[in-house]
Amino acid sequence: MNSRHIKKIPMELLRDELAPQKASAWSAAYDLRASEEYFLKPGETLLISTGLKLALPEGYEAQVRPRSGLSLRTRLRVANSPGTIDADFRDEVKIILHNAFSQAEIGLLFAENDPLCERFGPIVKEIALYDYLTERGLKGELEANKRSNILPSSLLQQRVYLDQNGYPWGTEHILAGERLAQLLILPLLSYEFEEVDDVSRFGLNRGGGFGHSGRL
Repeated sequence: MNSRHIKKIPMELLRDELAPQKASAWSAAYDLRASEEYFLKPGETLLISTGLKLALPEGYEAQVRPRSGLSLRTRLRVANSPGTIDADFRDEVKIILHNAFSQAEIGLLFAENDPLCERFGPIVKEIALYDYLTERGLKGELEANKRSNILPSSLLQQRVYLDQNGYPWGTEHILAGERLAQLLILPLLSYEFEEVDDVSRFGLNRGGGFGHSGRL
């Protein structure tokens, strides 16, 4: 690629090793890394720091997109995919990451010998949800819940399965420096909205509604 056509994007880094990088010369997007360690429990959504700030030129946007390998091998999902970074945004780029694993899957995973069983290691403890929350210093909140009945007692007696670190089985251990998402930088078209009486007069009108064309 001719270097004269490469757009320079000013960036600020928490640490040099967090600089966005392409996996290969022809990759379209740059990998984004976690700037610190996280434990993302099943059903939890966290804002993951990347240690990166950008100054995009006017007329450009950046999109935060999932990594295909991570989506295939884990239950980690980029929650707002793609997330948009505007040209006037100067704060840290962060990834909204969700752990879509449900402990209701556990029996099926072990029955099918799913690779996730190896990823999360052994189940070392079975405990009631009430006891699990109490051990984590939430007894006051649980007592308040009894009065408001937000969480029924039957739910609080459901079983929670813990891994060898004491986290709910299915918790994703995210390492500092781990690649979690991709950053794609794109030019934007300039356009304006114009109100008309009937948009069906413009171009083709295929008709139908959402999903009307079927599966195949």
